[in-house]
Amino acid sequence: MKKSSIKGLFLGDHLTRDVVGAVEDAKWDGIMVIEDMNYYIKDSEKLYGPHHLYRYDKYWGGYFWDEVDDENGKKKEVKNFFVDEASKRARYAIPSVLALARM
Repeated sequence: MKKSSIKGLFLGDHLTRDVVGAVEDAKWDGIMVIEDMNYYIKDSEKLYGPHHLYRYDKYWGGYFWDEVDDENGKKKEVKNFFVDEASKRARYAIPSVLALARM
């Protein structure tokens, strides 16, 4: 990402209130802060510092995908609604504001 190519920068962690408004209404470049990405980044705490997130995925399922049955009745993972919508609107997704500073 070239900092000179950014038209306007808006950081937010709520898809509809933060990212959609900034990207679609203001025509800014949206950068979605998704702290849950830290669960899946090797050595995340070494890279971005300590994060004190509660692991709720074991209760609610994956944050980024849903498990569905395919046409043969086998389980498969697919992007959930949140990830699909965020990928259409946010220019980038980062695990923390510190990650942006280190880009």
